[in-house]
Amino acid sequence: MVSVTPVNALLREAMVQAMVPGADFRAAAAVLEDASAAITSAASIPAAANQITALAAAQPEMSPLSRILVDLRNNWTEAALTAWSEQLAATISEAPATAYATWHTALADAVAEFRFDLAVRIATVPVPSEGDGPAPEMLANWAKCADSERWREARPLLEHLANQATRNLARARVLTILAEIDAVVRADHDSARVACEMAAQLAPGDWRCTFVRGRIAAETNDIQEAERCFQLAAEAAPTIATIRAEWARLRARLGDVDGAQMILARAADCHHHPTETIAAELELYQYPDLFAAGAERIAALVERTRLLADLPEHANAAMVRAAKAFEANRELDMAHRWYCRAEELAPQWIGPSLGHGYLFLTENRLDEARARFMHVLRLAPEAVDGHWALANLAAETCEWDLLLSSARRTLTLAPEWRDAVASLLRGAAETMLGNSDDVAAARSFYDEVRGTLGAEYEGRYRNLLGHLAYRDGDFAAAAEEYRRAIAAAESRPDARFHGNLALALEQVHNIGGSGDDVLAEAIAETRHAMEIDPNEADYHTYLWRLETRQSYIARYGRAATGLLPEASRLRLRIDRSLVGALVEAEAEGIGRLNATFTRRMESFRRKIVETCLFNLCFVELRDNGTDRTEPGFWALEVGGAEVEAGHAVVSATGDELMDIFEAAILRQLPLFVGHAEAHQIAGKLSVEATTPQALGMLARAAREILSRDGGISLSEHSAKLREALDVVAAARFAGRAEDDIERIVIATAPDGPDPEAVFEALQGAVHTATGVVLPRIARRTDTSVAPAGWSIETEPPVLRPAPSPGLPPEEQIEAALIAAADRMLGAVALRWQLERVRAAEPDLVTAVQAEMDDAALLERLRDLLRRGHSILNLRHALEHLVLGSPPPAKIRASHTSFENGYIPVRADQAAEAAPSRDMAGWSA
Repeated sequence: MVSVTPVNALLREAMVQAMVPGADFRAAAAVLEDASAAITSAASIPAAANQITALAAAQPEMSPLSRILVDLRNNWTEAALTAWSEQLAATISEAPATAYATWHTALADAVAEFRFDLAVRIATVPVPSEGDGPAPEMLANWAKCADSERWREARPLLEHLANQATRNLARARVLTILAEIDAVVRADHDSARVACEMAAQLAPGDWRCTFVRGRIAAETNDIQEAERCFQLAAEAAPTIATIRAEWARLRARLGDVDGAQMILARAADCHHHPTETIAAELELYQYPDLFAAGAERIAALVERTRLLADLPEHANAAMVRAAKAFEANRELDMAHRWYCRAEELAPQWIGPSLGHGYLFLTENRLDEARARFMHVLRLAPEAVDGHWALANLAAETCEWDLLLSSARRTLTLAPEWRDAVASLLRGAAETMLGNSDDVAAARSFYDEVRGTLGAEYEGRYRNLLGHLAYRDGDFAAAAEEYRRAIAAAESRPDARFHGNLALALEQVHNIGGSGDDVLAEAIAETRHAMEIDPNEADYHTYLWRLETRQSYIARYGRAATGLLPEASRLRLRIDRSLVGALVEAEAEGIGRLNATFTRRMESFRRKIVETCLFNLCFVELRDNGTDRTEPGFWALEVGGAEVEAGHAVVSATGDELMDIFEAAILRQLPLFVGHAEAHQIAGKLSVEATTPQALGMLARAAREILSRDGGISLSEHSAKLREALDVVAAARFAGRAEDDIERIVIATAPDGPDPEAVFEALQGAVHTATGVVLPRIARRTDTSVAPAGWSIETEPPVLRPAPSPGLPPEEQIEAALIAAADRMLGAVALRWQLERVRAAEPDLVTAVQAEMDDAALLERLRDLLRRGHSILNLRHALEHLVLGSPPPAKIRASHTSFENGYIPVRADQAAEAAPSRDMAGWSA
């Protein structure tokens, strides 16, 4: 028991204070009498202080008597500590062992009651240390850490007291605090359970052991056990606010805010540590519904905490919780104000600066965040929170050295944070990959991360090295690193490593120099990735793409992967006599568009946007090369098909030519409205065209308006355009499936041509002329064929070649294959070519596939080929089918049609009919 003399003087002073505000004298006297009893009967100074706090908390919320009792508690505590210290000092010289034990018991009592402020005072009393235990000043430093909730640094104090406390109850209570730190702060649940069971043996039936079991269960997500323990603890200690506070936090964490409020409402009579339930209630205001209904109560709760707080730090913590409530509800100005108030109230506490720094970090106010985090480290150099905060800041600012040093310090101070540190470093490594052009610096950083995280990081380390090589275009080296990553992660396979290897192998195969076994390995790795992570959609995309490529190459040959659809939408083709007005030479055979062309085109594009609501597509300017045209000739092509042509004066200036070309483009402008342009128009209308079919309807309507009115105006045409979006798309057209020609068999005489030997040249010529990719050719020698003769044996027959005197057999075969292009077009090749178009115009391809199935699309494209149109510009061919664009360009080949056969053109006539091999082109 603690006795302080004279107590009556303090009580009289409190009574005088109570009379000044006009309080009920008799009620105040009764309360002060209870306070006197608490002082004279308590087993320890902290216990007496707690009882007086409970009396203060029992008063009405804004009662002046609460403040008077808190003042009484603080004054009495100061006097009691002084008297106790004097008594202890008197016994040190006579009985040092007894004094040492008394000192430890008092220290343990203060810690058991969570009065770390008193523990600091007790620890500073000079007593002789015994054995190898820590010096009193070290214990005082640890107690200061606990008082500011720096539990990790305070843990040695608790371990020491758990060994030194002489009373079982005090020792048990210290062990329960130690168990809470292990469970909540260090996430070491096994150590927490051990400490809790030791406490239960020392103090059977103590509510704290049951309560801590509940906290351990809550941290391990055993919700049912946690609630059972909290309920038992609340029944055993109905006046302890801490129990209800943690129980309410558990309900809130589960999303049951109403349940949390009900638990806190039942805690109204819990007057021991009353600020705990206030803290829990403040935390609930982070939830939007409660915040919206009662945010104005936050200030009153903070003031209530300030009145009842043992120390300014408790009020400080309430202000931080208020700031977090406003921060969670995006009222950031108020959050900043509360953080500032907390920083001013207790500048020695790290909590406010830490929270304020993180708020600045979320706002990308990096200098202010840095200042707060550095302040935290100046206050507490060994506080892991400051180093971790600085590591997070460094990851945002790409300060790699600072990130590494802060992360390493965090690991040293908090080894159990390894997963979080590893995650931050992995994320930073990925960020560095995208943000740094210095490969050596990136490699050095990865090496440092690997050194920090050890063997567990080897797989990710190799994966990152693979990324570096992939980014540099060294796909073979990337594949090797991905293989090493897979090997390092053998015990815990990572689907991403297999997927990355598949991508690298795909690129190795794409650039040539490798066999089909590389493509097969890529497919196998993709399948392995899908086995590990079947829900990742990317792997299904990879597999489809790789298998499509595999089947395409098997049927059409490796060289066919380089036969791509033409991409031009708008081309100006001019005779070489006009080139000088729009192109300036830079070197022999090389030129670039001059300032006149670029200036006029930029102005013209702005005009189109203003008057038509969409951006004009790229304009390609190409000279005619060696094609024979008259001087001054020009032509406008849409998707490779000539739609307008004319002649200009050879001496025309660049501006005069641009006047002609702009007028021609405006006349043909409706043809350049496709799905991409419809997207832009929909954006101007502030509507969303949800499907590619709807975009197609909008494009058709825009073309009609442009043809009629020459422009599109929101005020004049928005209603018409919106109507187009409501049109219901027609039913999907189904075609009749036909088998592809898998291989072209050509029979020749033994001395006849060998088309198999010149297959790639034939394939390229047919593709250039028609846009069709030929399947592989197989030669069959047949003695029954006439000398130097040949015959295509594809079933069904595709051609009955006419006599062609004077033309080499290889050229005859080329002409025959071009003439039969409609039958040569196959589904596998079309699927391959469609993916090339999809990369640039995904909505167009989706719209086509929504209107017709693959067989129907194949039929329609074959029909175009039969009618003599090339599908080399496949994009334009598709627009022709779904938007009614002009038919594609005619096939330009070295033959002319005649009845049922083909009469080849003589070699000396081919120059006029064949596409030029000597053209220059520029895009704007």
